[in-house]
Amino acid sequence: MNGTSIAGERPADPAHGRRPTTAVLGGAGLLVTVALLATAVVTTRSPLDLSGSEWQTVARALGTRFPDLEHSTPIEVLWADPRGIGGAEAFETISASVERIGADPEVAEVVSVANAIPEATIEQARAFLNTPLSSSALDARVADDGRSTIISITPARAGGAEALVGRLRTDLLAELPGPISISVGGDAARAVDARERAAGAPPVALVLAVPAAAVSLLLLRRRPGLPSHVVV
Repeated sequence: MNGTSIAGERPADPAHGRRPTTAVLGGAGLLVTVALLATAVVTTRSPLDLSGSEWQTVARALGTRFPDLEHSTPIEVLWADPRGIGGAEAFETISASVERIGADPEVAEVVSVANAIPEATIEQARAFLNTPLSSSALDARVADDGRSTIISITPARAGGAEALVGRLRTDLLAELPGPISISVGGDAARAVDARERAAGAPPVALVLAVPAAAVSLLLLRRRPGLPSHVVV
């Protein structure tokens, strides 16, 4: 009796034994989406990886090459010059930069080898750096056989520290002559680098959650079609 059913018998379920329906798949997809979004939230709140940032470069230098320096200021600048900071041209460059930084209205204090002696001329400050008398006062601030030094900067107000980090990197210490390299670190720079790293690199879980949600919604919106044959 093809195409008919005996009275009292229940027609066979055409979906019996088949793969899970689209509704089940869609529901599972939504669960995966929720899990991915939760993972993204946890990842966003966790400490960011700041490897390769200027803050990390300075932090490592302070810990290994300047272990005796009391680095408690919000901004620390690592200044490196392969010619040696005690040379005439190199010292003149660092002195000019320190003076330019100190003239910024958002800077309260700058401490460096260039202004270790108040009211001293550039020649006097350089002579002091290159004499044994400077060892007790400046040795903690000089490393790498005189090729690197730390400039400590105290902002005039706490709220302007991060903006000052940006100006140091893009203006006050930009386009330095010769082979000089600088890295701006300290707590204020760490906040800046963390914010930039977070904005430029969304969590992987968040990236995966978007297509997962799209597929789930597509499956849930599908309407099951009529069976290929009608049982009478």
